[in-house]
Amino acid sequence: MVKKGLLLVLLVIFSYSVMAQDLETFGATEMGIAPPPPPETAADELERFDAELLLKDYNTKELISDIHITVELYDKTNNKITKTIKYVGEDGLLKLGLEPVLWDIVLKVDELTTLGKDYYFKSNYDVSGNFNDTIYVLPVGSVKGIVYDKSGDVISDANIKFECGSSYGELEEKTSDKYGSFVNYWLPVGTCRVTAMYGKAIGFNDVELRNGDLTNLDITLNKSLVKNRLSLIWIAIVALLFIVAYLAVPLFRKKDNLVVKEIDEGKTINKREKDILGSLKEREKKVVNFLLEHDNKSNQANIINNTGIPKTTMHRVFDSLESRNIIKIEKIGKLKKVELTGWFLDKE
Repeated sequence: MVKKGLLLVLLVIFSYSVMAQDLETFGATEMGIAPPPPPETAADELERFDAELLLKDYNTKELISDIHITVELYDKTNNKITKTIKYVGEDGLLKLGLEPVLWDIVLKVDELTTLGKDYYFKSNYDVSGNFNDTIYVLPVGSVKGIVYDKSGDVISDANIKFECGSSYGELEEKTSDKYGSFVNYWLPVGTCRVTAMYGKAIGFNDVELRNGDLTNLDITLNKSLVKNRLSLIWIAIVALLFIVAYLAVPLFRKKDNLVVKEIDEGKTINKREKDILGSLKEREKKVVNFLLEHDNKSNQANIINNTGIPKTTMHRVFDSLESRNIIKIEKIGKLKKVELTGWFLDKE
């Protein structure tokens, strides 16, 4: 009995709770309080329209089907680019969802059975609703080449220009890489002239392009460039060394003056040497001090190299010192031996 009574009490409480919720909801509705509405679509999200493009070969008019193609979408209104890969089934239909803006649509078809690329298409569409269109993709060929100079060296950073009989495809200029190589996969079939230029050097080659083929060609410029570059580098190095040497000479001369000063202040000399040194000119004094520091004798080359006195000037310095019996000069072949006299050293 107790259990039955407890179960009855719980049943009454549950029923009362349900009735209270119903009454609360009813009252809220009567007072005009409605539940929140579902979220709205973002205001900046534009509606998309369906575009169905039927792909056909421009020459054979046959369907292009069962293939993956590269799709490049250029939103000219908002200046945005989208690139993707789409599969075209057996029906030859390319299906796109496009916002209502002005589009440039580029299609690139590459069949796996060929070495080069195969078809190219570009057109613009001003989308304002669902539409379908039949498009005829144009056949393209591919070219791959290397640029050489007249000496056979590969040339990087050469500008490559393409001039073809038709104007479709990608005819923008290319640049050769560090190996001298360049490639263009999307050129119109037929005869094209490929021109390479680097500085004032130029070269070209004509090539016949076929649908789906990859053609190799070499372009030789009419000048040798690598050797000219090396020559310019050597000229620059020599010029740099000359400038460094020119700037360094005053430093060596300053150092030599310091050496002479040290000799003047540190060496013990007799009265005659001191009197004669006091009467000498700066360059004459340099020569005499150098000889005193080197056991009173040396040769002309060493004196010139260590004093920084030019060779043409050194002859006049020697003549002056020799005429005053301060030095004596002895020729041994092409070598001139220079020595302080016994009179100057007060040994006579």
